[in-house]
Amino acid sequence: MAMTITPMEIHDKVFPIVKSGYSAEAVDEFLDQIIDDYADVLDRNVDLKNENYKLKKQIRDASSDNTQIRQHMVEVQEQARQIVNQARVTAHQIIDDAKDKSDSMLADTQKQLVQQQNMLEQYNTLMNDYELLKTEVANFIHDTKAKLNEQVKELDDKDWQIYLDKHYGRTRLYPADGSQPIKTDDSDNLIDEEGLIKPEDIDKYQEYIPAENFDEDIDNNTDTEVNSDNEKEDTHKILEGDNPTVVETVEDENSNSDSLSRPKIIFPDDYKDHN
Repeated sequence: MAMTITPMEIHDKVFPIVKSGYSAEAVDEFLDQIIDDYADVLDRNVDLKNENYKLKKQIRDASSDNTQIRQHMVEVQEQARQIVNQARVTAHQIIDDAKDKSDSMLADTQKQLVQQQNMLEQYNTLMNDYELLKTEVANFIHDTKAKLNEQVKELDDKDWQIYLDKHYGRTRLYPADGSQPIKTDDSDNLIDEEGLIKPEDIDKYQEYIPAENFDEDIDNNTDTEVNSDNEKEDTHKILEGDNPTVVETVEDENSNSDSLSRPKIIFPDDYKDHN
């Protein structure tokens, strides 16, 4: 690079004097003007260099800041991407959990609904069975009462004593008013010589059965019944049931235990009385 001429060098420059040359004053004046202008140019150049240096430094700083900004933007974008991905994963997890919970709740609800329907069907079945059982019990009670009433009527019938007397060969008188039969030992004054009821007492007694008049076969077919060819015991036995007003009660020694072990039916209408 060529040497730069300074204003001082221009000022100190001496030219030789020749004949018919330029005017020395005019040349010096022009050089002084050049020196001033050149000095200004040099100062301006220095200022520009300094300003250029500052600008380059600012550019370097700006470039560094730009690099940092870009790195920061990359980091921010990466963080944003991670946040978005995490948010998506979390959202999917929340949706899946909510779906699973909803499916579980729906399954539980359906299960409870099925159980309630089964309980309702069981309740309806029990109610139907209860109504059927009530009807059967009512019918059983009605039939039992009817049979018992029939048996009571049969027990009230005075003919059964006549049948028993015929069966055991006893002779008794049966008053028409339904009172107790009279033994033959107590009715001698009522029977005539022919063994018949006297005419004046005929209206008082229904029937007179002498034992010697029973010629018909009264043998029984079962081993537990009494046959006419069986030997009679020497001791007399009391015949129960002569009095229609007396009710014979037979109790089994195991009846109490059976009643305790036997299941007891309690109907809902009466259940409050057993609490």
